[in-house]
Amino acid sequence: MAQILTQLNDFLWSQVLIFALIAVGALFTIGSRFVQVRYFLQMFRVLTSSRRHAPNGISSFQALTLSIAGRVGS
Repeated sequence: MAQILTQLNDFLWSQVLIFALIAVGALFTIGSRFVQVRYFLQMFRVLTSSRRHAPNGISSFQALTLSIAGRVGS
């Protein structure tokens, strides 16, 4: 029984998982009308154009780095 479960686990976590991840990624890409590609250059424009910020707030770049630092941790 343990050998059958091990083989099933190995099969699901290799071939099936890779196919499922590619299929779901393609589905979301098509569903969002390729938003990853369409707004790629705009992402850099927004980050670089908002270096100026109000005295009471933070820029988009500062918000991005703060968010990344919070997720990665120290």
